[in-house]
Amino acid sequence: MNKFYMPIVIALLLSFSVYPMQYVLSVNINFLPIQFVIYLLILIYLFQYSFNSNFFKIIGYFIIYFVVIALYNIVNPVSIATNAIILSIFTFVLLLIVKNIKNNKIQYLDQILVYFFIIFIIYSLYLNLEHILQIGWVIRSKGFGSGTLYATLSTIAIIYFTNKYKAKLINLITYLLFIIIPLWSILLTQSRGALLILLLMLVYINSQHIKKIIKLSTFVIILGFIVILFFPDFFQLAFVKRIDPSSYNNLEELTSNRIQTQEMIAKWLDNEQEIYKLIFGNGLNELKYLVNHSTYEFPHFDILYILYDGGYYSLLFYVFFIILIIKNNKSNVYMYIYLLSSLHTNMILSPAFIFLVFLLDRNNDRLNEIKMKDNN
Repeated sequence: MNKFYMPIVIALLLSFSVYPMQYVLSVNINFLPIQFVIYLLILIYLFQYSFNSNFFKIIGYFIIYFVVIALYNIVNPVSIATNAIILSIFTFVLLLIVKNIKNNKIQYLDQILVYFFIIFIIYSLYLNLEHILQIGWVIRSKGFGSGTLYATLSTIAIIYFTNKYKAKLINLITYLLFIIIPLWSILLTQSRGALLILLLMLVYINSQHIKKIIKLSTFVIILGFIVILFFPDFFQLAFVKRIDPSSYNNLEELTSNRIQTQEMIAKWLDNEQEIYKLIFGNGLNELKYLVNHSTYEFPHFDILYILYDGGYYSLLFYVFFIILIIKNNKSNVYMYIYLLSSLHTNMILSPAFIFLVFLLDRNNDRLNEIKMKDNN
């Protein structure tokens, strides 16, 4: 019974960690510390640790970062415990010091992920139907509160089931049933970035199969001609018009008012006279405070977010640990999705996504091993 219930319980806890709970529950509470503790417990439950010289070296790097940034923000100690940048960097550190998944937990990993995505798909069906019935098709869906984050998780779900289909763990009918709702979610959110990343990653994971890419490209081109010839109203759909740059009057409309924030941060970087602010930032959670008390939006570009709150110092450590993660991992398919998504939304606000993509990449290692055995 434990083999059945534990993956479901962990999948539910993982869902709580990944979803933006302040939007889901409609409460003005910073859930990041609670979410961090939950996925930390999952990490401890699933993985082994190796207390070698590398362990202490990685921890030492983080201590150097944390002590300095904490002293700089000591006047606002609450921000230190609730800031997404610190929690994201610490999450990278934790993933760098884990060794392998525990032998008696190996069979759980894929089960946990399957249940996690089934929960997400059921929840997505509810959210999408609610949006259609209450608001309609034209206005963008916000999903569980953040439309781009919702679309990004939908993209990850599609890639996950695509990899399972490629490994022949599910058949074509099951595969299509699993991806249709996440694809619908991307269309409802009208997220151009999520759609582009989905297409790029589908090409990437099939890059060794040129014939499949040629067939897929041919199919898309033929389908495009059919749509142009027989379904001209297709181009009046809300999602299609959102992709078309000519549908917007200016750059601000095209970027959903985010260009204003991006320009503000760029000007601050260019004109700031106090060097210590450029190095260590304006203070942790300062950008969130600014967004909540002005007309500014989040920049939807993680590098700018990190620079504004934590300066070049935080960005240096953030990039350093990302490079180590990519270098140490066999598979980085889902980590690449995370990094690409950080260019069009603020992934930094959801540190649990780092843990999720890490689990997915470790599971992808197992899928690759299965495919290699089948080929042999």
